[in-house]
Amino acid sequence: MNFSLLKKTVASLFFVLLFIISFVPTYAQQEPFVEGIDFSRHSIFLELGGNAFAYSLNYDYRFARHASARVGFEYLRLSALGSSSSVLLVPIMVNYLTGKGSSHLELGVGTVLGNAGAGFRDIDKSISGVVGFTGTIGYRLQPADAGFHFRIGLTPILVQGYVAPWAGIGFGYSF
Repeated sequence: MNFSLLKKTVASLFFVLLFIISFVPTYAQQEPFVEGIDFSRHSIFLELGGNAFAYSLNYDYRFARHASARVGFEYLRLSALGSSSSVLLVPIMVNYLTGKGSSHLELGVGTVLGNAGAGFRDIDKSISGVVGFTGTIGYRLQPADAGFHFRIGLTPILVQGYVAPWAGIGFGYSF
């Protein structure tokens, strides 16, 4: 695995997150910036399948009643018959939520950043940067107060001009 490419990918992700966070207003001992908040803003969840292919650990932030931003992380290392490969994927999504209460239709778009390396004895190949683009059409159960978070949906992935139909299911905690 090419660690300099991994460092560049992680550094790029850090600056993208810093850029996104810079637009979120901060308040000290004041009312929230959305009047009458009746939904939990933060979620941490594990998604099986989904926007990062195999699995991902994710953080989702609802910055408005009907909108959220999400970032995830997947790392796989596989070895067999003298070859090995490793994959680091980072899905970054923006979602639109519709519905009332804790049940929502979720529509999302985003990109998948990554670093993938494969080696076979003395041959080493790797890719880094934008791996593909992805979307979400699904159902999200997110309580107004802290509690269990559930999502399920279709998550097609566009990689090098090919659309791979895909799906995912996620479980986590909202607070």
